[in-house]
Amino acid sequence: MRYVPHGVYIPFEADDMLLLKGEDSLEFYFGTKNIDKKNVRAFMYDYITKNIVMSPYYNNLKTNYIDKMNKGDRLILISYRDGFTMPLIKNWQILNDVNNYQNMNLFVMMMSKVTKDSLDIAQQSLKPLGSVQVQDAGYSIFVYEKQ
Repeated sequence: MRYVPHGVYIPFEADDMLLLKGEDSLEFYFGTKNIDKKNVRAFMYDYITKNIVMSPYYNNLKTNYIDKMNKGDRLILISYRDGFTMPLIKNWQILNDVNNYQNMNLFVMMMSKVTKDSLDIAQQSLKPLGSVQVQDAGYSIFVYEKQ
């Protein structure tokens, strides 16, 4: 259960999507429900190695949420598992090597991609107000505002 006072909760559960089980989250991010552990690496290869935001995710987040925000509204992104996502995001180019890509833990790679895409989309459309890293808990909070 989520309590979002005076706000809109985006019904996207990255953990469900990353575990390839939440159909709504799969479709929200990938644009299809036909993703499984056998085809996800091939499906994501170009998006990851060429550093392209997943277009269905971009369209869903931008059109259904960011574009509907009013001036002064804020988008708050919470990134869990920073211990392994942020180092990969900062060194994204290592995934250009096919061996690194194939050997990277799938969950780590996908969680990092979702976090990276979310930050990239927010950065394009909104003004960053700041971020806080809670290192002991392993997560970060990013706040953006519609101008």
